[in-house]
This record gives sequence, C-alpha cells and structure tokens, in this order.
Amino acid sequence: AQNSQESFISCRFCSKPFSTDSVDDLIDHTKLCPLMIRPNVDYTYMCLACSYHVHGSTRMRRHLRKHTGEKPYKCLYCDYMGSRKDNLLQHVRVMHGMTMQ
Repeated sequence: AQNSQESFISCRFCSKPFSTDSVDDLIDHTKLCPLMIRPNVDYTYMCLACSYHVHGSTRMRRHLRKHTGEKPYKCLYCDYMGSRKDNLLQHVRVMHGMTMQ
C-alpha cells in the first residue's frame, strides 16, 4: 500500500517534484538540474529549496534533512530522534550520562 503520508518538495529552479523519501534523487538533482546557474565550483550542489550551496554531497545530504524532516539517528534509551549524529551523541551524553561511538 502507498504511504498516504508521503510528501514532496519541488525544485525552485525547474519546478520538478520529488518525493522527500528519495534523498538520492534529491542529491542528484542538486548537482544536475540544468536550470541552476552555478557561479563557481562552490556551487557544485545547490539546494533545490533554498539558497544553500556546497561543494560536497555529504553536506548537501545533511542539509536536505532540514527540508525533508528525515531523522535517521535514534536514541537507544528514549524516543529522541535527530537529523545529525553529532546531535545524537550530545543528547546521549547530556540526557543519559553515557558516551557512544
């Protein structure tokens, strides 16, 4: 059955819609959209939803979580979920008095 909660984000340059579940497609598009004007090498990846730009795909993947709501890092001790591993590690240390790798 199709997830009725599926949401979409559209490219602000070409208006193409993307499922927020297809992060790899979003990453590819931030690099390959033909309507994005890239002034220099720092604009290798340009966010399709805001003015953020970066040279590497790892940071773009992390940035896109702000728009998709993805929170892949889950606490083993409570219901906390975060979009960044460093925030999870800080949460576990502060809230549970433990360290994780």
